[in-house]
Amino acid sequence: PRTSIIDQLDQIEFVSPSGAVLAFKPNRVLAYLVDRAAFDRSLASLAQAAGAQLMTKASVTSLDVQRDGVLVTIRRGEEPVQLRARAVVLANGPRYRFQTQLGMGRPSRYLTTMQAEVALASAGIPKVFFGQAIAPKSFAWCVPIRHNGVYRAKLGVSASTVAPVAFAPFVSHLRRLGLLNGASVSPKGWLIPIQPLRRTYVD
Repeated sequence: PRTSIIDQLDQIEFVSPSGAVLAFKPNRVLAYLVDRAAFDRSLASLAQAAGAQLMTKASVTSLDVQRDGVLVTIRRGEEPVQLRARAVVLANGPRYRFQTQLGMGRPSRYLTTMQAEVALASAGIPKVFFGQAIAPKSFAWCVPIRHNGVYRAKLGVSASTVAPVAFAPFVSHLRRLGLLNGASVSPKGWLIPIQPLRRTYVD
């Protein structure tokens, strides 16, 4: 849904480990920046309009594969709720408890990622940073956005090592470049699997 698009990128700068900058401006849209909450709400509305039942503030606690389907136990409020399904799609992100439980295992290779959104005094050009000192075997980014007339930036690091270790030096680097001013930074982290499961289904 295009209503969830808050900004678009039509240029980017790649910054090498030595600080050399390569500007890329192809006179076309390179990427859209999306309000994830609005995007999810729109998809939920479309799904419900198509007949899906949406259960919020609930989490699956167990799956029991039986001969005639799957018994799903859900925690919602005080009492557990049980549902019976013909099939279950595991869309739980980089959390592999159920895949492991069902014998599918876990990916063996990950990138760790930390990202924060901070306030800016003015917009700048999106930048991608490379180098072992900043983001081992991956990259870091600083992407300014404008939402409702307010300038902000998404900045983050993904790395083959522990991203929180790499994130603080990257923020210090951005401050030395004068990109962050005195903005406070509160990052959140997650995992990105970069190798698929050997098997992605069970009976």
